[in-house]
Order: sequence, then structure tokens, then C-alpha cells
Amino acid sequence: MGESSKLAEKLEVVLAAVEIGPDGEATRSAAVEFFSYAEDLVHLVADNMLADYRNQSYSMALTDLVNTHKSEILLLGATILGLDLAASGGRRIHATA
Repeated sequence: MGESSKLAEKLEVVLAAVEIGPDGEATRSAAVEFFSYAEDLVHLVADNMLADYRNQSYSMALTDLVNTHKSEILLLGATILGLDLAASGGRRIHATA
């Protein structure tokens, strides 16, 4: 999260984190933890349909957030799930690398 903070500061934009998962204490706790990394804002998408990672449901949730809040930059972790979500989410929002 350190590099994203530097980028947000340089671009003078609000840094927001996203927590997507099932409704419950674990998901809410993870969202609260993002504030310890100096995020300005945390978007929480909590629904029991998101208990297990499925590309379509996670991609739709992320796309809705990006489109609603007119995000300028979206950074995702270079994990297997992050790369999968980036590929499908990028197509949905017509992103460029």
C-alpha cells in the first residue's frame, strides 16, 4: 500500500481501498484494517454471495465501484486472483495498461 499512497499524493487524489467479501465480522475487520495503512477511504462490498471468489461476481462489484466513483487509477495485487480480476475488470471498464 505504500506505493499507492505515494502515487495518490503525487497526483493529489484521494486514495481508496476496496474490501470485497461475505457479510460478516471478518470482512468488516479487513476493511477497518485498511485505515491503518493511511487510506483516505475504504469501500466495503459485503454480500454472502461473495463468500468464495468467483470472477464474474467480484469483477461486477469492482466495476460498479470504479464506474460509480469515477476512479482514475486502479491497482490490484499481482496474485493469481488479482491478475484474474484485473484482466476481466479491465475489459469491463475498458481500461488500458
